[in-house]
Amino acid sequence: MTLREANIADLDRIVALHQKAWAAAYAQDIDPKALASQRRHSREHFENAFSGNSPATVWIAVPAAVSAHNLRDIGSREVGDADGAYEQDSSPANGSLLGFCECEAKGPHDVRSLELTMLYVDPDVTGSGIGSVLLERAIGDAPAYVWTRPGDSQRFYEQHGFAADGETGTFAGMDVVRLIR
Repeated sequence: MTLREANIADLDRIVALHQKAWAAAYAQDIDPKALASQRRHSREHFENAFSGNSPATVWIAVPAAVSAHNLRDIGSREVGDADGAYEQDSSPANGSLLGFCECEAKGPHDVRSLELTMLYVDPDVTGSGIGSVLLERAIGDAPAYVWTRPGDSQRFYEQHGFAADGETGTFAGMDVVRLIR
């Protein structure tokens, strides 16, 4: 697996994975109209992120065979565990992403100066450690915050040192909690 900073050429693959992950994670919890409009909103969001006018940085995880031609890109590096857990045959089909993560610099009046705004892994490889690797690449051990749903995603962030600070809200009609570290 290779991690690298995403760019406009990755737009279609990011939008496709965002939609797939949303459907897997939220289909039972939100209005079907919200799922249907998510693709358009996702495309607009990432077009803005890649416009040069956004404080966001997007990192992607791609299967090594797919990304071999990108290894010279600035910020690329091979990653994986000693057991070779990220072999090509365990990844999604050629051309797709394993996952992506977006973080955004915030102003001095936010609870932390860095927000993890998105972290999605292809549902076919969830639990393989890709989310942890993306999180580490995107924010390292920096103080940050993230809004997430209670449950599995909250437990994932808690395993990475985040803790609920008592702030709650709603996102697409779902309850969310703010976690900080």
